[in-house]
Amino acid sequence: MSQFGDSESEESTKESHFNEDKFGSDVSLFERKREGAVRIVVFKLVLGVLFVGFATGCIVYAVITCKLSAKATEMKIITSAENSQTDANGNELNMFPVNLTQMCMNGTYTIVIRIPAGGTAQDYNVTKYGVSWVQDAEKQRVYHRVGLDEGSLQYEYHVYQNFSYYRNTSGCQKLDNLGYAAFIHGFGIQYIEEKHEEQVKIGGKYHEVIVYEGEPPLSVTTADGIHPALIRGYSSADRKVDYGWSLYFANPLNRTNTSSIFQQEYWFPTMIVGEADWAYFDKPDVCP
Repeated sequence: MSQFGDSESEESTKESHFNEDKFGSDVSLFERKREGAVRIVVFKLVLGVLFVGFATGCIVYAVITCKLSAKATEMKIITSAENSQTDANGNELNMFPVNLTQMCMNGTYTIVIRIPAGGTAQDYNVTKYGVSWVQDAEKQRVYHRVGLDEGSLQYEYHVYQNFSYYRNTSGCQKLDNLGYAAFIHGFGIQYIEEKHEEQVKIGGKYHEVIVYEGEPPLSVTTADGIHPALIRGYSSADRKVDYGWSLYFANPLNRTNTSSIFQQEYWFPTMIVGEADWAYFDKPDVCP
């Protein structure tokens, strides 16, 4: 019995050793492989979440950027529209009103010439003429005369939309390249901006006016080809009439004891709103 029992115990012990030697290392390897697979899955999930988050962020950023860009464009359009607001005659609200229906038959045209006075002193020669200005904004016409009677006539313009008649003491000629817009451009007044309001004495009374000022482009020159360095203009506070404008010219650096123009002023103290006698726009009889 003891031998049988001992033998059975040995077999049991052997079998126990056999099972441990046979399966112990394989079980440990399986657990390590399963742990590695889990880590890979987790890593892939993390990468997937990061990718989805990144893609979502890109989409959100694109949508926000698109909305901001559209909003900026909208604001730019609104701002541009606000800055380019015009009145009933098409004049920009912050600029000198050049397109008006108005008339004045007793204005003053003043020319101021610098003349040398010896050394560094400066003197001026001032000449004044009567001037008239009749303007029709709707049909784009201007009648402009310097020298109100035949004895003092300097020149006279009958300006239409696409051409003009120019008359002086020597005769009259048709100017096919000088229409309404080009004629106004020659004064440079459409380039001066509103600066402030002030009171100006007109006809013995003080009136509220808007003052405009600016430097025109080089394309603006006088009949002698001289570019004004500064233009200042005055309109009524309601912008319905223009009281006048002045052109100022720089002193030439190479001037040596010679005269030069300093100022040209067109002043219309009795400028009124409304239609004038359209006969002023008739072609002069002496013109071809």
